[in-house]
Amino acid sequence: MVNAASFRVETTKKLVDLSEYFEIKYIIEGANASNLNPGDLSPFTIKSGPNENRKVTYINGKVNQSLTYSYYVQAKKEGTYKIAGASVFINKKKYRAKEVSITVNKAKATAKADSIANKSQGKFEDFVYIDIELDKDTVYKGEQVIARYNLYTLYQISNFNITKNPSLPGFWLRNLNDRSYPQTQKIINGSRYRVVELKRVALFPQKSGNLSLDEIEIEGYVKVKKSRQRSNDPFEQLFDNPFFGGGRYTSELRKIKSSQKELIVKELPTPIPDGFTGGVGSFTASAIMQNRKAKTDETITLNFTINGTGNIKLLEGPKLVLPDGLEAYDSKVTENIYTNSGVVRGSKKFEYPIIPRQPGKYKIEPLTWYYFDVEKESYQQYRLGPYSLQIDPGDDYADNQSTFDEGTYQLKPIKTDNLKIDNAKRTILITKPILVAFTGLPIFLLPFIGFLNRRKLQNRPSESELQYSQAQKVAIGRLSEAKNLMSKNEDKPFYDEVIRAVWDYLKNKFGIANAEMDKAIIQKTLTQNDINENTTKGITDVISLCEIALFAPSAAGSNQQNVYDKAVQHISEIESQLS
Repeated sequence: MVNAASFRVETTKKLVDLSEYFEIKYIIEGANASNLNPGDLSPFTIKSGPNENRKVTYINGKVNQSLTYSYYVQAKKEGTYKIAGASVFINKKKYRAKEVSITVNKAKATAKADSIANKSQGKFEDFVYIDIELDKDTVYKGEQVIARYNLYTLYQISNFNITKNPSLPGFWLRNLNDRSYPQTQKIINGSRYRVVELKRVALFPQKSGNLSLDEIEIEGYVKVKKSRQRSNDPFEQLFDNPFFGGGRYTSELRKIKSSQKELIVKELPTPIPDGFTGGVGSFTASAIMQNRKAKTDETITLNFTINGTGNIKLLEGPKLVLPDGLEAYDSKVTENIYTNSGVVRGSKKFEYPIIPRQPGKYKIEPLTWYYFDVEKESYQQYRLGPYSLQIDPGDDYADNQSTFDEGTYQLKPIKTDNLKIDNAKRTILITKPILVAFTGLPIFLLPFIGFLNRRKLQNRPSESELQYSQAQKVAIGRLSEAKNLMSKNEDKPFYDEVIRAVWDYLKNKFGIANAEMDKAIIQKTLTQNDINENTTKGITDVISLCEIALFAPSAAGSNQQNVYDKAVQHISEIESQLS
């Protein structure tokens, strides 16, 4: 069921100052309309309009439709005016609106009125511009800051699109809007601007200093008035009323570009606690040991979960230290990130699989995790545990203990006579002097065995050397998984796996901590290790391509195969140059 048709006129104010702009609305409800006559608007200068807004709602099974045409106007002189004679055709029937009155007073000139008067002689850029707005001007490294790219306009702009997205070097970012371009209105110096949110992103600076947010550019059609003598007043170009006979208005393609914005990023305060992995925001942490009693060769899982607001994507779990007899495998990481609250928030879960190899009672030391709290401006610590385990022997467990029973077996003296062995018609006699020599041989070999053991310990690789040697193996494993995801056409998981392959390779090969995984640090480290410029740039380009694909897919320009090939190529080049 559709509601009955109606037509009315409204104004945002009944009493206005001569220097003010105000809005006249023509509201049509219940049906489609045509041939709008806005009535006599000659006492006013039209600054913008007609602007069209349609709305459809469903309430209790009823369909409610509304169509609103609006004009932004300014009175030419003081007085009381009636807006009368407005009419429209709805379903071929003519509807007339009741007249409304508005009173215009001439107030004492103010700075605001002067600003408006001066601006009426301005340029196009005074009335249409893009501003980058930050919720904070100064942040810590890694702290979340919300950036909005807003279009402010008094013009009618249609069919616009973003022709250049900001690349935002030096930041991790997460898009917060879905390209629906939400709109609001804002009064600036007495003028009512339409504000269009072109882009809203959560930024996480990865280095300190004065960082620049680069510009955004859009292209769209601006409705302007056709005339033989073009006025210097841009407002005179805005009038476009299709119900007034037409033919005097046209749309011009214009480009609109923002300026850059600077953000001050501070280093995190020192001293930085041992075990800090780069978490910045507001977080809580919890840990659960799923089962504290198990058998050998059964898997025990220790879950560590972080919840909160901040740079969740970059968070790392605490280091797990296990006693002898327990063995840990690579943790499984699960992320749930949400942006519907206007900021990046969510959870990250680390599952540590533990395999007991020997029975007994064990104590796992507490998990210690730090993050930097931006509100308290201090490091906060979570210390969870310790955890006690009871491990019993499993069905296949063998403790390698001797089963010799002295009560069952009795030792007999070794014969001292010559031992004769007859085999294949050959006789071998082991005499007493030879037997004594073989018996004493292990004693003479002990110094040599000790020397070999010392050499073995000296040649055993350190933990960093093991990581170094395993770097390529870890990268190959992740890139193999990326190739599998590419074959399934899974876009974001593919790019996530590639960037993690590069990170893990650089971390293991060069000891770059995750908290320092910044392109500038990567370039410096590779250069110090005599990696050539092309390879260094190539590996950082792979990181940039993955970042764009993950967090700004609309700006991505590379396909998966290209990114995969580049990652394999540049990791291979690094291996070659280090050998």
